[in-house]
Amino acid sequence: MVRASHTDRQSTLLARVDGVVDPEWTVHDVTLEDLILAYLGDGETTADRTEWEVPA
Repeated sequence: MVRASHTDRQSTLLARVDGVVDPEWTVHDVTLEDLILAYLGDGETTADRTEWEVPA
């Protein structure tokens, strides 16, 4: 999970997926900018530098 946001009526998830996604979910492509902003956003991600393959 890269980022998650929730409201009373819906949840929005930005996730790296390797496999089948539940067909009831709505799936959208994201831009490189969206991805970078999600990783740099509020610092609450489960990803770290090793997952990005970026040296420390």
